[in-house]
Amino acid sequence: MKNVLYVEGWALDEFSRGKLHLKPVLYGGQNIGLLLDRGIEEDLRIRHIHVTNAARATLGVDVSNCVITAREIGVEVKLSSSGASWGSISDIASLLDGAKELIRLGCSAIAVVARFPEDEDENSAQQFEQYRQGKGVDYIAGTEAIISRIITKELLVPCAHAPAFSPTDAGRDVLSS
Repeated sequence: MKNVLYVEGWALDEFSRGKLHLKPVLYGGQNIGLLLDRGIEEDLRIRHIHVTNAARATLGVDVSNCVITAREIGVEVKLSSSGASWGSISDIASLLDGAKELIRLGCSAIAVVARFPEDEDENSAQQFEQYRQGKGVDYIAGTEAIISRIITKELLVPCAHAPAFSPTDAGRDVLSS
């Protein structure tokens, strides 16, 4: 899209240090590859594909290929005692292999959707619920940053991430005329 420019945090840091040059892609846009975590349940994976197709149809977003990682990438989310969000990925190789396959298929940017835990314990369940309501600390942000940073730093392509969570009830007044 001509009115959208995206730079991942690591790339922006490297640009600020004078170690990386950024070039806007205004004409023709990025050829985006969708990378889905093997850990996403099939019905939830289908929902994400439908959302992607809706973005393609209504916004003209150029998502040309979809790859599912060979193995679950294993997302872990934590909060430090100070309240900072952090986490880890247990299978970085599977994440990178999927992204490399998308690049091999001609993609110039990667959109990752990874399965995030929702209720490992009472504290994380509470943090998750606050996140869904737009309150408190964005407790998944630290792990999301790790995912996009790994791909951008290793493969030098723009990468954005979205979490996969179990669907919630839409409610009756989500769409109103």
